[in-house]
Amino acid sequence: MKITTRKIELTIEKSETVIVCDRKTIFVQCAKCGREVQMLSPETATRFMSISSLAIYGMITANQIHFVETVNGQILVCLDSLLQIISQTKVCVNSEEINHDERIAS
Repeated sequence: MKITTRKIELTIEKSETVIVCDRKTIFVQCAKCGREVQMLSPETATRFMSISSLAIYGMITANQIHFVETVNGQILVCLDSLLQIISQTKVCVNSEEINHDERIAS
């Protein structure tokens, strides 16, 4: 009996553009990006990015995303840095975590 093996290569790519426009969205110069970017309140970011507010505040605390604090104490999150972090999320395949841009061979 001859055993045949197959190699399957799977590439996962994720590309998404999010444009958020509501009255809680403003454009501000992001000191870390070095350009004018869309800034969102953490609450707006949680609605449009489908992640928890705890995750947003955790990323702020860990300096993973850019943010500014207004003179009245409001936090605004840089959408560009948030999208960059979200695009780097890990995917679980066959109980093994991989980055979204890695190739999977099984």
